[in-house]
Amino acid sequence: QAVVVVCAALPDVTNLLIGAARAAARGNQKLAEQARRELWVRHRMLAERLVTDDWERETLYRAWAEILKVFDQIIRAVHTLAEHTPRSGDAVAALGERFVGLLLAVALRRAGVAAQLIDGSELIITDDHFGNALPIPDETAARARTRLMPLTQTRIVPVVTGYTGATRQNVITTLGRGGGDYSATLIAAALDATDVVLWTDVA
Repeated sequence: QAVVVVCAALPDVTNLLIGAARAAARGNQKLAEQARRELWVRHRMLAERLVTDDWERETLYRAWAEILKVFDQIIRAVHTLAEHTPRSGDAVAALGERFVGLLLAVALRRAGVAAQLIDGSELIITDDHFGNALPIPDETAARARTRLMPLTQTRIVPVVTGYTGATRQNVITTLGRGGGDYSATLIAAALDATDVVLWTDVA
């Protein structure tokens, strides 16, 4: 049976990232630096428990370092312009799912499950209502089928970053709070899945 995994950021990470960008726009880079450290430490603690192979762990850390470069670029831009927009908010908020997605894909592979990370922005096409974007159903379904079905047919588990999409111009968007569950159901509908199972630590 084919399986697709859709992941969400760790608890409070989305708020942490958005708060960092808002603080940078107000000139408070210290808070952004604290958020950066917390992002790294929380995920690294999980990696030390879930990824026992040293080479795999170092490869994961290098991938995370690349995401942090994107975080730094966004924070610098927001600080320089002294402006935090919904568009920049989506760009920074989407990074939490990328951190988790990389970790989950590595953990699955270490457990003997063939897995590949897929960014949700490759699958879910939306309008440009940043912060609470609306998916374009037909285009999303077609993109999801084209991208995911070749993987599931060869027993590879796609690990998709939830909550995120992109406009037709490939600008990152987010689907609003609860967007991870929304992503899962959109993808399930596109693939004619028989079940959607939600695992969560919140009500």
